[in-house]
Amino acid sequence: ISTSLNYISPELMSLLARTAEWIIVVSLVLGLDTRYGALLGLAFVIIATVTAHRYWGYPQAAQLVRYVFGTKNLAAAGGFILLFVTGAGRFSIDNKLSSKQSASREAGQLSKQNTLFAYIVRVGRGMRLLLLAAPA
Repeated sequence: ISTSLNYISPELMSLLARTAEWIIVVSLVLGLDTRYGALLGLAFVIIATVTAHRYWGYPQAAQLVRYVFGTKNLAAAGGFILLFVTGAGRFSIDNKLSSKQSASREAGQLSKQNTLFAYIVRVGRGMRLLLLAAPA
């Protein structure tokens, strides 16, 4: 049985894979650029599944193990998609940075408006809508 994946440069690909895994882990654990980390994780899982977990190319005895790895990667891909859609959680660095930026942005917008009143309305979870109205 040949277990070679026929990569052009296996040493380089191994280094690239390990680096990508560390970037993904740090990004998701700390909640720093979570959506980018989730996209990188999704790409990593798709590449790993397509190149390394082709269970149909193995003998019958080894197919079950490869199939389990492939379905595990499918579940991980679903988790990465969920993280990309929902974004970082409450205690993430992304959340802390976005709340500081949005507060300073709102303060800057309010100070610049002399003739218009600005009303900030909370819409949904964490979203803000800025409504402008002329003074009565």
